[in-house]
Amino acid sequence: MNNREQAVQVLAEKGSVVIKCNGGSMKPLIAPREAIHLIKVDPTVLRVGDAVFVRVGGALQVHKIGAIDKDRYKITNWSDWGNSWVGSHCIYGLCVQVEDRVIVSADEMKRREAGVI
Repeated sequence: MNNREQAVQVLAEKGSVVIKCNGGSMKPLIAPREAIHLIKVDPTVLRVGDAVFVRVGGALQVHKIGAIDKDRYKITNWSDWGNSWVGSHCIYGLCVQVEDRVIVSADEMKRREAGVI
């Protein structure tokens, strides 16, 4: 089992995990080798623009949500180049922090979970 597959398992069991970025398609948000903090979330809290840990075409990657259509999510890189549409079952985690930079705060997560935003 590779590190990304292990991260899926840790997210399912513990609800959070930190992985290292291994590519440059999400620069400037995430640079190569930066630590990406992921949490498991209910799909209802996901928003367009969120960076998510997702399986696209068999590959596990961190890319952003470019569009949402009911239970389908368009996965794109930082430049909005679309990889494909996936179901919520392919999204394993939400990026909440990169290194020491907060991407989605705990307060924002509470508002999302409460349906405020």
